[in-house]
Amino acid sequence: MATQNKTLWTGFDPVSGNTASISFSYDNVNLRILSFTALNPTSKTIAFSATSTSNNKNYSGTIPPNTASVTISMTAGAQNRLDISVTPSGKLDGVEYSINYG
Repeated sequence: MATQNKTLWTGFDPVSGNTASISFSYDNVNLRILSFTALNPTSKTIAFSATSTSNNKNYSGTIPPNTASVTISMTAGAQNRLDISVTPSGKLDGVEYSINYG
């Protein structure tokens, strides 16, 4: 297994000069997501929504302003429930998502 990291989204706050980001790490052999990491040192809220294309389960939430780095590990059970994976080029597969910033 070789772990790869990929940035999913970034947003810049010109007021604070800080950049928020959402990224994930994955196993590039099994193409399974290992974790998601969110960082929001800005004054804006991040709202996200993700829907599995195979089972239509929707997951949504917010990341409040001034949030230190938070990592959510993806267990095998969570991966199976979400039913999403990663393509060999490092793109999420099996999910439609949106991210609103501010």
